[in-house]
Amino acid sequence: MMNETLIFKFIFTGGGTLFALEITAEGNLKEVSTSHWSDGLFDVAWSECDANIVATASGDGTLQLWNLSNPQVRRPVRVSKWK
Repeated sequence: MMNETLIFKFIFTGGGTLFALEITAEGNLKEVSTSHWSDGLFDVAWSECDANIVATASGDGTLQLWNLSNPQVRRPVRVSKWK
């Protein structure tokens, strides 16, 4: 039987900050990335196709698409505003 290790990832929003955390195999929390937006982020959803893609909605009426595969990139890869 193969010994598999599961790593659980979580996304939290607080104010205008997007926090990506994971629980390691040892049960510790580890910060994966922190990204900032100019307004409050009110909702967040993971992509069903790619675990590195996250969408957020903010108080300024925009939707942001974030790629968390590179933690050094702290801005969204796409922003859309409803008209």
